[in-house]
Amino acid sequence: MKEFRQLTVEDTAEYHKVLIDGYAAIKDFPITFDAIDFTEEESKEWIETYPVYGLYIDGQLVSSITFCMPWVKYSTPDKFPHIGCLRCMNPLDLKLMIKYILEENNIQRYCLKKT
Repeated sequence: MKEFRQLTVEDTAEYHKVLIDGYAAIKDFPITFDAIDFTEEESKEWIETYPVYGLYIDGQLVSSITFCMPWVKYSTPDKFPHIGCLRCMNPLDLKLMIKYILEENNIQRYCLKKT
């Protein structure tokens, strides 16, 4: 069973695992992302600050997507909402996440309705 929903602070531990596992493959490269070394508390703050959505398959969080909104305190200087982070545990989960978002119109239904 698939479920796509906004994450809450109760999802912090699962989200943090997806975050850390998602960045593990690039951790040793000369690329800098603050989230590579996030603590679980920082992951919780991220969920509290940004609209973060998760794709659950059979009750397990396998992928997350964050939307950066220009009116959020720590947003980028862009004028429009945009995808800030997309993380997956494996490439198949990335394909499922993109398919779920695009084919089922979930961006509009779950995210843009809050703007």
